[in-house]
Amino acid sequence: MVWTARCWWVSTLEALALQAHRRYHLSQRGDALDARMGEVYAATWHCLKDTITPMSAEAVMAPESLRLPGDETDWVGVGSGFTLWERFTVDVQLSMPQHLDDLEPRAEEMAWLAARDFAAGLGQAAHLVQPVYLRKRRLPGKSPHERC
Repeated sequence: MVWTARCWWVSTLEALALQAHRRYHLSQRGDALDARMGEVYAATWHCLKDTITPMSAEAVMAPESLRLPGDETDWVGVGSGFTLWERFTVDVQLSMPQHLDDLEPRAEEMAWLAARDFAAGLGQAAHLVQPVYLRKRRLPGKSPHERC
């Protein structure tokens, strides 16, 4: 008998957005996780009744590069990347009067997102699934064969 496992990736930033929505009923948020080296992993989301809509692509960037979509001023920043608050632009700071830098992604939301995606038929054969790395460049001083 051959057993075929189906796998799928789950976005850490999307899990963080879902957690903030469930816990604090926040509908618009910018998520940022500390990526070290003075950068953040960031994305913006709109959430309504457990439906998460990306408002921007997930990317690694300097905090100064984060741009919030639209003219809204009721954004909330969520995640460890906001410990770098002073490095975000004045426009972001004015549009985001609150930031919660102590939230970290939880397994509960990651499992919920995976179940949602599997129910939608998004799983693939295990050998086809690859990790998604937002940071595509090597760390300084590392050879291409060393782990980051």
